[in-house]
Amino acid sequence: MTIRIGRLRIEVYESAVYLQLEPKPRCKTCHGTGRTDAEGQGIDTPPGQAIPPIEICHCWNPWGSKRIPLRRRTVITERYPF
Repeated sequence: MTIRIGRLRIEVYESAVYLQLEPKPRCKTCHGTGRTDAEGQGIDTPPGQAIPPIEICHCWNPWGSKRIPLRRRTVITERYPF
């Protein structure tokens, strides 16, 4: 399950919760995409043209996510006969 609060994206799984900041929507360099081409402009490539080399924008760190592990559930391995 994914929850978004502003720039914060929260992903909830059975074993952990992941927190990650998304790119700034009003960034003047990437225009909210989080990526820029080699010249520092936002990526708006028309169809049919070659895609320029991509760099990560300064407003976003895709590897900066935080993982919060949840408590392990107890597993009952004991079985009772019928």
